[in-house]
Amino acid sequence: MKATQLKYYLSFSFILFLCACSSPPKLALPQLIEPANFKLQQIETPAEIFKLDTSLTRQLDSHLNSQNSAQHIAQGIFSFLLKNGDDSLAYRSSATLTAAQSYQNLNANCLSLSILAYSLAEHLGLKAQFQKVHIPEYWALDQGVNLLTGHINLSLNSQPLVNYPSTPLRVDQWASTALT
Repeated sequence: MKATQLKYYLSFSFILFLCACSSPPKLALPQLIEPANFKLQQIETPAEIFKLDTSLTRQLDSHLNSQNSAQHIAQGIFSFLLKNGDDSLAYRSSATLTAAQSYQNLNANCLSLSILAYSLAEHLGLKAQFQKVHIPEYWALDQGVNLLTGHINLSLNSQPLVNYPSTPLRVDQWASTALT
């Protein structure tokens, strides 16, 4: 009986030895981090981000031709951007664009609107300041990537202009009046 058990034991060991020598076929894993899988994107300089087209500044100047107080100029910027008939900007959350692109495409998110309004205010001699707005945590899925969203607006202030109100004016896409 012992010889039979030894025979089974040796046969089983030999089969295990042969199995151990063989390995599963190597599968080609996708190379997710290959440089060829990524497209290089050009990053705009600050000058490119805030640059306005001359046609845009001419349109703004003619839109504001008789307005001289800071309040009227700020409201003029707002109406020029958001209440300009067919040439009004529309909100699009994925439209993070330069000032010129926002106006050319007539699309902007809060950051793009703030960049465009900042550039227009600077062109008109108004001082402007970006403001981060605290909002409840909000996550958005964009092209398979989860993003924590935020909000920004612009505060306009202009000491050089005479009839300036005591509180700064805000340009904000989410506010009910958008200019407060």
